[in-house]
Amino acid sequence: MSKSEKPNDKQSSTDDQPVLALDSPSQLRISRFEVIKRIGKGGMGEVYLCRDPGANGVTTPYVALKTIFRDALKDAESISRFEAEARALEGLNHANIVHLVEWGKQQGGHADGMYYMAMEYIDGTTIHSLSRSHRLSFPDILDISIQLANGLSATHATGVIHRDIKPANVMVNKKNVAKLIDFGIAKPTVQEFGLDLGDGFTEDQDFKTKTGIVIGTANYLAPELLRSSSQNAASPLSDIYALGVLIWEMLNATTPFKASSFGETMHRILEENLAWPDAITDIAPHGFIRLVNRMLSKDPSKRPQSANKSPTNSSKSKRPPLGPPSSIVDRAWISDCDGRRPPKNNCS
Repeated sequence: MSKSEKPNDKQSSTDDQPVLALDSPSQLRISRFEVIKRIGKGGMGEVYLCRDPGANGVTTPYVALKTIFRDALKDAESISRFEAEARALEGLNHANIVHLVEWGKQQGGHADGMYYMAMEYIDGTTIHSLSRSHRLSFPDILDISIQLANGLSATHATGVIHRDIKPANVMVNKKNVAKLIDFGIAKPTVQEFGLDLGDGFTEDQDFKTKTGIVIGTANYLAPELLRSSSQNAASPLSDIYALGVLIWEMLNATTPFKASSFGETMHRILEENLAWPDAITDIAPHGFIRLVNRMLSKDPSKRPQSANKSPTNSSKSKRPPLGPPSSIVDRAWISDCDGRRPPKNNCS
């Protein structure tokens, strides 16, 4: 996107009171970033579109700047989580992961004391919005899945666990590059705090403890996260499970264990087997479906053990002309298609 182009307005701002007063946006800066408008709001803070005068035309002059709610600035745990997310992104440099430009604490001015995190502005939309605007084709789903497996592999290689893989946390830009975003949730356990399993459940609802700490999103939680009382239940394998749910959702336009309440969803995740619709098995290669089945195994030891290794039964894997396979999804496709990566929905 050139300097003269305006950023995409698909991410419209909400009507709630913003963290920053934007009566004179051109005069408001956080660090070197000129605030333009608010473009998003989350559970812990807000995101602002900003201009980066330091870009000098080399890269996009726009960044997405994440902040913490003013009330959260009084909470040491919220600040700790924010800093942990920033440090996690500092160590990540991959085409399929949102790029961190700068983070810190504002000194002086209107936003004095404000914690901020400036990230690349992604001119695109989330998979959540994309898959609801139209049905994704299998080649598109395969391409996105390969990119996300590559990004997840790079994440795990640095010792970081994302913990909240879901369609709303993946953006696809106008060049069809998929990027993992939002590395900001904590890692408490399920039983430690107890849960409110009452009414009002929605399929994209954050899974919170009674103390209000988000530990994931209900439909994407791996079974071991529901069973364990350990502080360290989350692992790369629980991320791989969540990626499997996301892939299933792109194929089926719903999550595999969707229910009307969290209690029922939890029961289905723990007890029920997958049931693939015939319409999906007709368009997706059997090797790809087998891989998703493994990713969604209730037993973590039966899942692919990392996002950059081939499934154990890939007896027909060959190196394709495009270069070596780099992720479990890429290798599963190659395995099923005997080394070819065709542009169509089958291996012919």
